[in-house]
Amino acid sequence: MRDVFTQPSITVIIPVLNERDALPQVLAALPWNILSEVIVVDNGSTDGTGEIARQSGARVVYQPQQGYGAACLAVQVVIPRHSGSHRATPSKNAAPA
Repeated sequence: MRDVFTQPSITVIIPVLNERDALPQVLAALPWNILSEVIVVDNGSTDGTGEIARQSGARVVYQPQQGYGAACLAVQVVIPRHSGSHRATPSKNAAPA
């Protein structure tokens, strides 16, 4: 288990919509050994993208509202807030974590 006090916790968020063909290459290129988690936000794919992500070891969050912003907002409910952690957000106007 990763020691949250000495090692950073890095979560990668990947919004997708019908990316069955491209997603395996993207996931294979990630440095999994230094990541805490990979979350794929499926914006309503009809080609099995979510299942491919799950089989590759990613956590899948379904967000029927399409768009990058909607995908990032959907993840806020599944990433725990740890004291002293920082989040990169898609909006410069977003409230700090």
